[in-house]
Amino acid sequence: MLPQTIHLYGSYYKMRIMKVNFNPVLVLIIWSTSISLFSQSPCHLVLGQDKLVGECEDKLFTGIEIVLDREYDKIDSATLFKILPKDGFLIIQKKHKIAAQFVITERAGFPQIMLKPTDLPRVGWYTFDSLSITDREINFLIDKDPDVPFSNEDLEIIAHVKKLFKDPLNWNKNDDRRCQDDIKNDTYSFFCALQTASINVAGEYNHRNAVM
Repeated sequence: MLPQTIHLYGSYYKMRIMKVNFNPVLVLIIWSTSISLFSQSPCHLVLGQDKLVGECEDKLFTGIEIVLDREYDKIDSATLFKILPKDGFLIIQKKHKIAAQFVITERAGFPQIMLKPTDLPRVGWYTFDSLSITDREINFLIDKDPDVPFSNEDLEIIAHVKKLFKDPLNWNKNDDRRCQDDIKNDTYSFFCALQTASINVAGEYNHRNAVM
């Protein structure tokens, strides 16, 4: 049985075990990530016509599939970076196939591939580290806890948080990480202030960006 509360280095994810909003895949990802922080796992993808398909040596992320725009005889980094972003799938423990988005970021100062499960908003981005491409094969390390540098967007999020805490009365000291009531009452915990500011500035909440 999966725990209802998952403790993670002093913070926690509190999951509401209800049929209405319980997502076992989301709980599995958060729970597995919490016990394997800072881990990098090798992945190997092979070009198969209009897809890149392969496996990862990881207890959680066991497979990846990237859907390309057409068939390719071979592929290199320039071609791959040009055709991204693309949609695809992430295989969880060889059982669950969930939709994922694959994009290019230059937040680390160089082009880098990142993936995000699209149907799980509480799960952040994961990077492809040590990428190696040879004609029809791609090898990389999937990083579950990437060290993402600050950007101007992060500074805008911090400025927005300061506006939410314009008065000491706007601080909700009882942080349950359920933000709808915080927004309704205009009283925010630190987590909900960061989450709300991220959505207002960036259009989405990314738990693994630099400001978080």
